[in-house]
Amino acid sequence: MANRERFKKRAYLRYFARNASGEYAYTGGYYSLEESAYRPYAVRLAVYTALTALCVVLGGVLELPGMQNCFYVIIPYIFEVGFAGSVVWGAVRYFSNAKPLREYIYTATAGAFHWRALLTAVFAGAGAIAGTVFLILSGEWRNSAIVFYLLKAAVIVCMLLLRRYARNAEWKTGPAKQQI
Repeated sequence: MANRERFKKRAYLRYFARNASGEYAYTGGYYSLEESAYRPYAVRLAVYTALTALCVVLGGVLELPGMQNCFYVIIPYIFEVGFAGSVVWGAVRYFSNAKPLREYIYTATAGAFHWRALLTAVFAGAGAIAGTVFLILSGEWRNSAIVFYLLKAAVIVCMLLLRRYARNAEWKTGPAKQQI
């Protein structure tokens, strides 16, 4: 039941309670990185996310093989855009919140980067495979196919590096700063 509550729309409200003066106070835990690890984590997160977003957008803008009229190339791209957008959203939310992170923000951002990055890489790989199938079946080899594969490779590499770095980050947990 607790796992199901995690995905409810207002599940974060369980971390708040009224204090003696009637105001709501945060009662959950906090997550933080050591000061020496915060800056490299933030820089890598920003770089990997920005490169991925750029490559995914370029993949949709450029005239690449199969991206105009082939459903089995377009469908993995749509999922790739969705999960890359999820990574970008998580990074923006991560940077917009003060450190240390509240528990529900950590769960939605830094705690989820490893699976969001993995799914983005998986769908980029599926798009590369679908692009290969399109090129084999259609016989339309163009120079833009090289750009297509370079963009997919860049997305895969960036997301796998982000996944590894996010999984290996050592987060410290702490109790709530304010008591009821």
